[in-house]
Amino acid sequence: MFFGSKNYICYFMNRMKSYFGFVIMGLMLSSCASVYSPSIVNAPLFSEEGEVQIQLQTGTGGTGLQGAFAIDYNLGFIGNFNYLERNNIDGDKLKHAIGELGFGYFVPQGHDFKFEIFGGYGYGFGSTRFSGNSSLSNNYDLLQGNYHKLFIQADVGIPTDYFDIGLSFRDANALYFNGKGVSNGNVTYFKENASFLESVLFTRFGYKYVKFTAQMGLSLPLNNAQHISQNYYAFMFNIGVYVAIRDSFKKEKSPPELPPIAPVPPKEPPPEPGKP
Repeated sequence: MFFGSKNYICYFMNRMKSYFGFVIMGLMLSSCASVYSPSIVNAPLFSEEGEVQIQLQTGTGGTGLQGAFAIDYNLGFIGNFNYLERNNIDGDKLKHAIGELGFGYFVPQGHDFKFEIFGGYGYGFGSTRFSGNSSLSNNYDLLQGNYHKLFIQADVGIPTDYFDIGLSFRDANALYFNGKGVSNGNVTYFKENASFLESVLFTRFGYKYVKFTAQMGLSLPLNNAQHISQNYYAFMFNIGVYVAIRDSFKKEKSPPELPPIAPVPPKEPPPEPGKP
């Protein structure tokens, strides 16, 4: 068995150590203000109609729960919820939460190379309370805001029974409608549109329906939003668990069909009296 091999267990443990090292490094590199934080990418790489996926991940994007459902042969939904709350290395207090829903098209089963594209909407909140030692405050004691998020996401990848790999590209537009900055008791209100290009490399490895997943990428600003472009997470690294439920899984678990029962031939009527 693949999972019973000693070599695979050693390989898995070494990869886990490497991934956790990257997470720690990513948290340090991305410990800036989180008025905007890129959500954990949900790239299902659907294979068939009726497929359901659930992922739980954590990392620089906080903790995220992702779900996906293929409602048709080519159409599917994705949904995400992310929550982030931590102190960075300067002592700044960061908080961010967002929920997202997307709808899109995917290339179905029978193709080794997968492609899918989604468009969606999200609603989020970001806040940073800066410490006196912060190097990122831009003269603010507090910076926060609620925003609408519009995004287009394209995913390409190659899934296999044991290992999946792919790339995701997302154009995200955060429309802040009630931003607030506080500096020495003075309050400034702002409305801004911040656009980002978020590119992620993701992998999953395990066996068919349950896999360990990891993703790493960058979020780069596409415009100069005064309050947002300098106060966001640039580096993205997240790890977690992926579970998929497909019709092929149900067929594998269903009991074997019994062979059909041969029909019983009809009985011949008894011969009439007097006839041989």
